[in-house]
Amino acid sequence: MIEDEERPITPPPGTCTIYEENLDLVDGLRVLTKIGSHFYPGRVKAIEAPYIFAVSVDGERGNKPHIYPAEELLEKTILEVKPLSRRYTPVGTRVCVLWSSKLNFLYPGTVKAISYLDQYIIVTLDDG
Repeated sequence: MIEDEERPITPPPGTCTIYEENLDLVDGLRVLTKIGSHFYPGRVKAIEAPYIFAVSVDGERGNKPHIYPAEELLEKTILEVKPLSRRYTPVGTRVCVLWSSKLNFLYPGTVKAISYLDQYIIVTLDDG
């Protein structure tokens, strides 16, 4: 097993926050949308950029997009970011995790520990 220090440098992931000044760049990007207490993966499409957007949630029945004005899009969505290395998920990092492959949503939580022996990341979910 190669230790993290011996591995080639993995570039850090970008930020997951969408900023108002970048709304003209989000068309087609993968996002996570907060609906209730969970995050649903999908894709954003500009309808009338930078004012109105549609988010299509992956696997949703009927594939009907959720329509959001810019302000609501900024409140409810984050960019989908997948870190390629554990070094970018230190203890205290906010993450969204898949509980089961049969569910089409992610649970928000916080990284509590990293097990270097078996390469797992231990996450405490927000809902307990």
